[in-house]
Amino acid sequence: MNFLNRLKFYLIGVGLGILMVMSIFKDRKLTTWTPKNQVLKEIEELPMHVNERENCLLTCLDLNVDLFKSMIMEGSVDFNESDVSNEEKRQYQLSPESESIRSARVEIRKDSTVLINLQLSSNTCDCPI
Repeated sequence: MNFLNRLKFYLIGVGLGILMVMSIFKDRKLTTWTPKNQVLKEIEELPMHVNERENCLLTCLDLNVDLFKSMIMEGSVDFNESDVSNEEKRQYQLSPESESIRSARVEIRKDSTVLINLQLSSNTCDCPI
């Protein structure tokens, strides 16, 4: 068998393998293993507690905790600004895809998450500091 025949059989096998994998895994989202998605999944699954100031800001934006969590899921995690040195209380800096929210800092604990800082794009709310 010469080289071109071997190459042809190889490419046919690779093509069939790709088609099989695509048909088997067509309904799966295969990006859950990335660090960003692991953090966002953990935030989504754990109950979130909000302190008084951040609750006031969410109310000012006409959001509740569930809507805020869904906004976070579409955003990104800034690992350079995050502090994960403490295993008990890891803090992540999040950038939601929202015009009204610039950034959010969330602390992940064993059994819950806590919204510890919320920065708005514009200072339209008169909440306590």
